[in-house]
Amino acid sequence: MNKQQQALLIVIVCIAILLITTSMIYIRGLAGKNENLKAQNAQLKEQIKIMEGDIAELNESYQAEIDHLTGEPLGDFVSTFYCPTGNKTSTGTIPKEGRTIAVDPDVIAPGSTVRIEHNGRSKIYKVEDSGVHGRVVDTFIESEEQAIKLGVKKIKVYLVEETK
Repeated sequence: MNKQQQALLIVIVCIAILLITTSMIYIRGLAGKNENLKAQNAQLKEQIKIMEGDIAELNESYQAEIDHLTGEPLGDFVSTFYCPTGNKTSTGTIPKEGRTIAVDPDVIAPGSTVRIEHNGRSKIYKVEDSGVHGRVVDTFIESEEQAIKLGVKKIKVYLVEETK
């Protein structure tokens, strides 16, 4: 082997040593980064567990509020309508359309809040009057013409808040 070939071989060996050394340093760096990433991953898993617990608590809280607003089902009632008489309600309030209903006090306590559902739509009312018997809800409405037009309907009633 001549001197030129020997020099070329030495250069190739040096380059090979340099590549091997650089690769080892790079691999060691990756191993360190891998350990760092594992630690970060463990921290993130702990944060996820905490968040999952928080989400479960929020879901329970929201469900309780939904249950409260939805109310306890009281079943089917008949809905009628009544108009102003100039008198206060049996609980002493001035009746207001969209708020006041009359029910049998033996069925739903005066002052209670109910949700009435008809044709998939719901509205919240306050039991402020009486004068009907059984499973009847008499809804206060300002217009006699509208009361006649609305007629008698079958509705579902839910007790949102009972006054005792």
